[in-house]
Amino acid sequence: MGWRCARSRRGFTSCSPQPLNPAKKARAAREVFRQVFRGANEPLKTKSPERGQEARRARTRHEHPSLLVLTLWLFLSWLLFGAILGIAFDSCFEWTFHRYVMHRPLGGFDYPFRRHALVHHHIFKADASYHLLRRQDQRTVPMAWWNGPALIVLTQIPFTGLALFAGGLPLVCGSFLATALYYAAYEYMHWCMHIPRNRKVERNGIFFRLNGHHLLHHRYMNKNFNVVLPLADLCFGTLLLRSKISFAQPRGPAVPDVQPLAA
Repeated sequence: MGWRCARSRRGFTSCSPQPLNPAKKARAAREVFRQVFRGANEPLKTKSPERGQEARRARTRHEHPSLLVLTLWLFLSWLLFGAILGIAFDSCFEWTFHRYVMHRPLGGFDYPFRRHALVHHHIFKADASYHLLRRQDQRTVPMAWWNGPALIVLTQIPFTGLALFAGGLPLVCGSFLATALYYAAYEYMHWCMHIPRNRKVERNGIFFRLNGHHLLHHRYMNKNFNVVLPLADLCFGTLLLRSKISFAQPRGPAVPDVQPLAA
C-alpha cells in the first residue's frame, strides 16, 4: 500500500492510500530480501553516482587477479625463453672463446692462451696425466676468480640489446641466470674431470660421456671445445666421438673408452 498526494487549486494538499501495482510490489520485496540477507547496514540499490563508482571499483577488484596472472605468465615465459636462448648462446660462446682466445693469442691479449694452452694442456695431457698427479698443479684447473664475472657480463651484452626490442628485463634475467649456472657447471665439471674423487656427479651417465668428450680434446686440441654442452661442436663440425688412432688413455670409473672401434 502506498500514498498518493495531490494539491488543490486553493493550496490544500490531500493524500489518499493507493495500492501498489504488482511490478512495484515485487521490486520492493526483492529489495527487502537483499537488505535482510546482505546486512541491515548495507544501503539499498540506488542509481546515485556513488553507487556507480562502487560498482566500477568492484569490477576492477575482480579484474585485478586476471591481470596479475597474465603479467606473471608473460614474465615467466620471457624468463624461460631467455634461459633457453642463453644456454644455446653460451654453448656457442664457450666454443668461440675456447677455440679463438684460449688456444691462440688474440692480438696483444694472450693471457687466456698462456694460462690454458701453454700451462693447462702442458700439465694435463691425454694419458695418465689427464688426472691430477701433483697437488700443486690443481691451481691450473679453474679459471682466475675474476674470469667468471667478466665472461658473464660479456655474454649479456647481446641479450641487453635484444631486450630493448622484445622481452625486456625478464629476457635478461633468464639469460643471466642460465649463463651463471652454465659457468658454474663448466668450472665444477672441469674440476671433477681432472681431479676425480668418486663424487656423486662422477657416477652420472651424462658426466661419463662429457668426460670422454673432454679427454679427446686433450688428445686433439682442435676438436671438442665444449665442456658442458657440445651443441656448438656438433653445429660447427668439431665434434669427435672416438679417437682416430689408439693411444694410452687414462682409466677410471668415470672415464669411457674412446679408442677407435675395432674393424
